[in-house]
Amino acid sequence: MAIGMQQLHGRVNAQLLTNVVATTNGEWVGVDGFYPFTVHVDGIVDATVQVRVSNLPTRPLDTAHAAQAGLDITGDDQFVVVDYPVRWVKCRVPTWVAGTLNAYLYGAQ
Repeated sequence: MAIGMQQLHGRVNAQLLTNVVATTNGEWVGVDGFYPFTVHVDGIVDATVQVRVSNLPTRPLDTAHAAQAGLDITGDDQFVVVDYPVRWVKCRVPTWVAGTLNAYLYGAQ
């Protein structure tokens, strides 16, 4: 299990964004094929968040964006469900004007 990820009794959780107040590429977190999981994004006032996923065998560079799961998130308190196995996940903030962004990953089997 990758750094930043916790797994307890068939559940996983990680914080993908923490009090972000600017654009960011995000940081890849390994989920090792665990699914389904949700990503909950809050704090958006005027910003865009993208949930990105990858199945590369090794951790991608943070500047690599890979495939997008779901649509751009532009409203506060939104969820994206990833219901297929992936190795890596991150949240990218390509545009930011206002808001303090947080993104939480949670999954249970």
